[in-house]
Amino acid sequence: FIVGETGTVVISTGSSYRHGRELIAQAERTGGKPVVLAIVTQPLQEFVMGAAAFTERGIPMLAQQQTASMITARCEGCLKNLLQVLGEETMRGTRVLTPTQIVTDTETRDVAGRTLQLWHPPWAATPGDLLVLDQRSGVAFAGALVSVRRIPDLRDGKVEGWRRALDAMAALPIRRLVPGYGPV
Repeated sequence: FIVGETGTVVISTGSSYRHGRELIAQAERTGGKPVVLAIVTQPLQEFVMGAAAFTERGIPMLAQQQTASMITARCEGCLKNLLQVLGEETMRGTRVLTPTQIVTDTETRDVAGRTLQLWHPPWAATPGDLLVLDQRSGVAFAGALVSVRRIPDLRDGKVEGWRRALDAMAALPIRRLVPGYGPV
């Protein structure tokens, strides 16, 4: 998460309602500021299934347009699978919700006193990839564009687009990279 002057931005909502609540609590405890925005970087179940925890607090959820479309098209099936694998207790309260704020291309937004570059490359890991770069600190949240010590999920990926996206990322003013999977 990114702590700004007036609030906190959480990157990805987690894998369940319970996980989303834990993320909100941890972000507010650590940063001392209320969560004011959740940003979903990819339409993957571990990044979107905690949305209900944010929605119940009135926290908007932002994603790239193609991510929002994929959440609508696929995530009910993902939720059914998670219920079967993880069980009703673990997934209690989890609902599929679509983002309330949409970006269509790369843009910069001022949120909670921080300037965030929302970088959308052409189709790479997923059609709705979004990298979040805090311009002041140089910290970038890469989502599933980057995996460390894990084989990337290529189900929706386009390998050549992914390679071009990684090359283009190298030109961004990133000082510290937070991957979707693995250590910073």
